[in-house]
Amino acid sequence: MNANNAKTWFNYVPLADAGPEYKDDGSQELLSWSLDNRDGSKTEIALIGTNHTISLIRIATPNSDGSLSEDRQQVIGNLVEHVVAVLRFTYDETLDRARAGQDFISLGSFSDNDGKPNLSVKIDHHVNDEFRVNTDMIKAFFVASAGLRRILTLISDARQPVIPLPFRYLSLYKALELELRTKGRWIGLDSHLSIYESDFKQLAISKAKLKNFVHDYRDRCAHIKTGSSDTFGITGLESDDAARVRLFLPLFQKIVVDLFNARHGDKCRLGIT
Repeated sequence: MNANNAKTWFNYVPLADAGPEYKDDGSQELLSWSLDNRDGSKTEIALIGTNHTISLIRIATPNSDGSLSEDRQQVIGNLVEHVVAVLRFTYDETLDRARAGQDFISLGSFSDNDGKPNLSVKIDHHVNDEFRVNTDMIKAFFVASAGLRRILTLISDARQPVIPLPFRYLSLYKALELELRTKGRWIGLDSHLSIYESDFKQLAISKAKLKNFVHDYRDRCAHIKTGSSDTFGITGLESDDAARVRLFLPLFQKIVVDLFNARHGDKCRLGIT
């Protein structure tokens, strides 16, 4: 048996602007509380930091080898989401998780032999010294795209990780509406989406047709309850629907960007996928 089985596995969520160094040896625990699990075990949640700053959210899984089941990962994700929401009301309304590009940073470590946490990391942002600002391209793109402000803003918003997932999806949906909906009618949507039907099937996230999925998840992102059965829409990042949206978003972006380039590529072309 792996020697780590008797140890506690700690999942950490570093908070933005609280670094660059993140440490936890048990001495900076501001608050901790336990929740009862269905199997009779307990989950401990802790906030790590100083009297002035919270730097880490810590969630413990006792007697673990660190290989967490999908159910356990979802439980931890839901707890993190709840803690973040609570902290935005009670600590800092602008609080966000630390990110690397589009993705949240998550950390994990085992306890030491005495069961105490043992984390010490440094998160640095490195500057590419070879990069140069292309001022000519910036000016040319601004001039060429003067009449395309609305759709560019929608596509840009959809690419921002700090914007909640449902709103990123809705930004792309609105971009389709802007281009393909006139006086309440869709014109050309079916033919455009048909190009990506096989790509959508390869994602294996739904048995629905692409067109139906796009409209259905528009409703799930826009409404808290959908359908006659009051099915819950997307309210966070850890639901099955949110997972499907995350997987679909890159293809949805391609669908919209390809449409943009087909219609406006003679003025300015988006080189994103």
